[in-house]
Amino acid sequence: MNRGVDDEGGRGSVALDGLSEPDRQQIDELLGIRQENVDLRAALDSAQRRVLEVSRILGRLTKETLRCSAGNDRLVAENRRLKEDNGLLCARVKVLEQQVVEALQASKRQAAPFRRKKRVPESEQKKSGRGKGHKPAQRPRPEHVDETVQVPMACNCPDCGMGLVDVQEHEHFVVDIPPVRPKTTRFVTWSGKCPHCKARHQSKHPDLPSTAVGAAGITLGHNVVAMAALMRTQLGAPLRKIAIFLGMVFGFPVSAAGVFGALRRLTVALKPTYQGLKTELRTCNVLHVDETGWRLCSRSAWLWVFTNKEVTIYVIRHGRGHKVLLEVLGREFSGWLVTDCLATYDTPLFPNKGKCIAHFFRALSDLEALHMKPKELPTASVAEPAEAQAALAQAAPTVAVTLPPAEATPKLEDHTKFPEQAKFILAMALSLKRNQPQLSGEIYEGTRSVIYYLLDKLLSEEITEPNNLRLANRMRKHRQAMLAFLEHVEVEPTNNLAERQIRPAVLQRKISAGNRSEEGAEIHSTLLSIFATAMQQGRAFLDLAVQALRNPAHPVLALSTRPP
Repeated sequence: MNRGVDDEGGRGSVALDGLSEPDRQQIDELLGIRQENVDLRAALDSAQRRVLEVSRILGRLTKETLRCSAGNDRLVAENRRLKEDNGLLCARVKVLEQQVVEALQASKRQAAPFRRKKRVPESEQKKSGRGKGHKPAQRPRPEHVDETVQVPMACNCPDCGMGLVDVQEHEHFVVDIPPVRPKTTRFVTWSGKCPHCKARHQSKHPDLPSTAVGAAGITLGHNVVAMAALMRTQLGAPLRKIAIFLGMVFGFPVSAAGVFGALRRLTVALKPTYQGLKTELRTCNVLHVDETGWRLCSRSAWLWVFTNKEVTIYVIRHGRGHKVLLEVLGREFSGWLVTDCLATYDTPLFPNKGKCIAHFFRALSDLEALHMKPKELPTASVAEPAEAQAALAQAAPTVAVTLPPAEATPKLEDHTKFPEQAKFILAMALSLKRNQPQLSGEIYEGTRSVIYYLLDKLLSEEITEPNNLRLANRMRKHRQAMLAFLEHVEVEPTNNLAERQIRPAVLQRKISAGNRSEEGAEIHSTLLSIFATAMQQGRAFLDLAVQALRNPAHPVLALSTRPP
């Protein structure tokens, strides 16, 4: 049998029949080695492919390691910033908790709830009396003396019995109220019947409140009614205490219901004056308006005040919307309204608006206190970067994680820049308004332009802090009305006039908590309006009340000139 094999180049086959046995064995060994060589080459190719694959995996893992390392650095930096902010916020929470505790304690404390929180040092305390350079205030010498009392003196010394020499005369004055005894006047009226129209007519007197007879024929006089109204409006005394005072001081009994009926009678007499003032209010150039919470018939209501330098009108309504403005001012009002930032006043029916700059000052001060950095902060442990990186490396996942770039957390103390700059600009505006009479027109206009530029530049900047942004949006909304006092001389920069006029009603609210009936609210607003207007015009409320009771058909107050 012929045996052959292809040579290495495949050029032919070699016959094995003529070879000896040793040669055949060598050829077989060579063939075996050749086959092993082929197998090794195949294994080497497979190993090379696996090495390439492992190299590619290693490259991906290297990139992933670098990505995780960069994310780790960002997390460490952000963790450090968050811990710093957490320390500041924890300190602020402690301060706020302390303020809440103090507020709760103050609400339950009965003695001096509005006392000073910090005692003023004695070196800084103001001395009692007027300052240096001011004339002393003293009671003037009486022009009329009703009685002179001679006080005799013994001629001898009461200690040793010797006779006194250099005797001098001294005079003293004592101003006192004599005992008041109620005066009872009996009015006798006559009535007659007309034979033609069958009507009965009765004689009347200005000091006779009512022509009723019998039990209803005993009424309180005008002076008593006027005094009760003064106690109600000026002192805020409840009806029952007014009745007690009249009984104890003047010696005649009267009930709380009787006092209420007397005040109702005075309100009816003053109604023409009240309505006339409301009508003339619509012709004013400037009005200050404010409102405060009230209770009417056990429901929530609001007490409104409309005032300027000569007149003050109070109204009590259940609503807080622009309908109250239309009711009081009407659509024909074209003057300036100085108010706070309540959305009710933003109605386009009254385009001339001035906003109280004091409200913005208080809001900016609150922002400063909110962003103020506490003096003592609790220590917060911050991990070292290497330790944090090692901890994150142990817990790092083996898959790709894409981390967003870390945003820079603004520091809390940086937020105070906006309120500080805004307060500085508004203070410049107030100073310019106060010094306007002493400045020339050119200087005033130039300074006003600088204020406008600084404020517009501040409000045009990007503000990210939520509280600052909220107040900045409010200032942007009321930019023109906020500085209207720089454009118009008659407009005041604050709404202090309305707040001062509303304060007496707030004090009475602490006593009575409002009104229990619509009629009581009408009486309260009418009497309070006439009293406040009389004080502004330098008129005596008691005289006006008596005059109105004697002649109810004629108003006792009016606006003589158009207020500035």
